Amino acid sequence: MNNKNLTLDTIVEEALLFNPEPKESSSEAAPIGSNTDGIIDPTNSRYVWALNLLKVMRGNEWGPEEVDMTPDTMAYKNLEEYERTAYDKAIAALIFNDSVQTRNLAGSMMPFITDGNIVTCLARQDWEEALHSISYDVMLKDVSPNRDEIYKMYLTDPLLKERDRYLEKMYAELFYRKGDGVSAKKVIKAMIANNILEGIMFYSGFIWFWFLGSRMKGSAQMISFIARDERTHVLLFRQILTSVLKAYPQLNKSEVEEMAFEMVRNTADLEVEWLNYLTQGKVSEFNDIAIKRYIHGKADDVMKGMGFSAIYNEAESPLLFYEKEYGNPNKLKTNFFEGRPKTYTATKLSTDGYL
Repeated sequence: MNNKNLTLDTIVEEALLFNPEPKESSSEAAPIGSNTDGIIDPTNSRYVWALNLLKVMRGNEWGPEEVDMTPDTMAYKNLEEYERTAYDKAIAALIFNDSVQTRNLAGSMMPFITDGNIVTCLARQDWEEALHSISYDVMLKDVSPNRDEIYKMYLTDPLLKERDRYLEKMYAELFYRKGDGVSAKKVIKAMIANNILEGIMFYSGFIWFWFLGSRMKGSAQMISFIARDERTHVLLFRQILTSVLKAYPQLNKSEVEEMAFEMVRNTADLEVEWLNYLTQGKVSEFNDIAIKRYIHGKADDVMKGMGFSAIYNEAESPLLFYEKEYGNPNKLKTNFFEGRPKTYTATKLSTDGYL
């Protein structure tokens, strides 16, 4: 049942596969905590924004076969050794991000979502995360002779393993749930973690490929397609969280913000360390100030997107130049055979008053 008195400590039930005796209609359902029949009824969902976002996601359809990786094979060999090492470690981290997210969405988030339109968006996102995993495989098969070692790099790289375990722990309370029930706080914590992964942790890897964009054009292009998907995923989880807070105004928003503040700040510290580790102090563009401003900027974007106060409020990082130059697939030749650009859809995202 949509518990109007739901608090952070309230146990939230998983949505039923089918509920022949619903207490709420689709038009009354909140993102979590509602008692509906389980039928996806797009027209009557109160969250029209989810359908509009789904149109954007569908319009961004792409596949790794659209990217010509052939030139990157030689370009990779011509990189400095530390650049190749950073390439390998960066993609190892991204492989883990998408692998975990594919399982997390199906196993953690969707079971608790009681609105059909939001479930549909999550199903689309889940496919896109799996597509990204295929894309990394395509990149490595064409570029790196160390493919198998990269997939198992967490066994040999302590900081990568620490980072992987950190992400797992953010999801662990919900994914490894036990039979004694799950509180609304745990579900909301997982929503915050999704905003963090999509809005911060992916970008500490993306930026390295964009920095190499003038030499590793295929890799930068593949990452630009992946990043375009991730931007819609950030927006999706931003909308889900803010919709939950609006549906249940009695929730302690200050406590949620404090939880988000701690999680985002801890992640930012780890990602600054990770990006410094990748570049080993050998790339002047990736100096400590530039790295901190880049990661802190992403962290502030995540906080503000969730409706909370920024943490750092720092000047713009010069690293954003590479994101703007190589992170937009619309600026790149995206189909090797046809040479036609693949652009964003023009669908307007409407929040329909639910933010």
